[in-house]
Amino acid sequence: MMGRWSCVSVVALSGLLAVAASASAECAWVLWSQVHNPNPGPWTLQTAYPGMKACARALDAREKEAKTAAYVT
Repeated sequence: MMGRWSCVSVVALSGLLAVAASASAECAWVLWSQVHNPNPGPWTLQTAYPGMKACARALDAREKEAKTAAYVT
C-alpha cells in the first residue's frame, strides 16, 4: 500500500512543478544582441521587459532605427 501512495505523491508533485514552471516563464522577456564582424561574437544582454509586447515593440524600434542608420565602412 505504501508504494501506491508514493506513486500518487510523485505524480502530484510533478504536476505541481509543471504548473509552477509555466507560470514563472511569463515574468520577463529579455532582448539580446550579437555582433557579426565577420565572425559572431558573444551574446550581450540589452534590456529586460515585463512582457512579450513590450519586448516586441522595442525590437521593432531597434529594427526601424537600424534600417535608417548610416554605417561607416
